[in-house]
Amino acid sequence: MFSRLRRCMQEHAVEYMHNEFTYPDGSTGWFELRMEPVPEGVFILSGDITERKLAEEALRESEQKFSILFDKAAFAAALSRLPDGVLVDVNEAFEGVFGYTKQEAIGKTTLELGINPDVEGRARILAALNEQGVARNQEI
Repeated sequence: MFSRLRRCMQEHAVEYMHNEFTYPDGSTGWFELRMEPVPEGVFILSGDITERKLAEEALRESEQKFSILFDKAAFAAALSRLPDGVLVDVNEAFEGVFGYTKQEAIGKTTLELGINPDVEGRARILAALNEQGVARNQEI
């Protein structure tokens, strides 16, 4: 069985495979088979990765929900990098409110776009984020 598995993995040039399986109680899980070359041939490792697969799926669902909420929100929203304030994404409403397309806005700061010239306000928000991990009730 393992020689057939090894041939299959080598033919498809993969170092690992994920397979779904069914437990005796009827629930499903995932395991990973990994090939590690050793002087005598190939060592095949196997491990249960069900928890990891479930966490990956939950993260995918969460990201999808956030993406829909962000993109379709009725208010202008933007995501920027903390250290320098460079925009990494903007939503459709941002484009309508500020008149910049996504392509024009991404890679620039709000200061460069003339949207938020309040340098001190941004510094206050960054300080709150760094100190408390959240910036609430900040006026800008």
